[in-house]
Amino acid sequence: MKYILLLLLFLSFTIFHSNAQTNKEESLLLAVEKIKNSKTKELLFKTNKRIKIHTSGGRLIVGSIYSLVQNSIVLNTVRSSYVYGYSGDKKQVHSSGKDTIMLSEIDWIKGTVFEDEGRKVAGFMLTLVSIPAAYLPLVAAAWGGITGTFILLAIPVAALMSTGISMMGPRKFKTTKGWKIKIRPELSQLISAPPNDY
Repeated sequence: MKYILLLLLFLSFTIFHSNAQTNKEESLLLAVEKIKNSKTKELLFKTNKRIKIHTSGGRLIVGSIYSLVQNSIVLNTVRSSYVYGYSGDKKQVHSSGKDTIMLSEIDWIKGTVFEDEGRKVAGFMLTLVSIPAAYLPLVAAAWGGITGTFILLAIPVAALMSTGISMMGPRKFKTTKGWKIKIRPELSQLISAPPNDY
């Protein structure tokens, strides 16, 4: 029992110490930016959360631990990536370890970002509204059987519910929709940086 306690204490110290070291070394943040009507909207990705990246070459890469180097993302993959051939068939490429993805190669990126609570609340409200609305097709089916009315009522309710659920999850940013993926310094570095004298 004493040895198990010492082993658990040692493991917890090792894990805490390694996390503390990686947090000290992290000085760059992954961000997306969109300029619309001369207003810039910038969202920062949360660190140590799962991200999905789809490249222009057709690869889908999923991972949660990544580091940022100049204009690229070094991602520890948790799932193998896929390559889509010219004929549309999907070939699995087993890639274990690290993948390096240039920012210019990314078609879309999906992940959890800061300052996105409004979108999540709206998704929760849509889902909450669609639950009682889901009884409308059931009432229509009970009233007149499964007919065209059932289908006409079921499709919007299902769309409303799936939209609400997708809004509560991670967010997808497509470069074709005007989002620019970039790497920026951490906020604490921006605050502590000396002002430029002109």
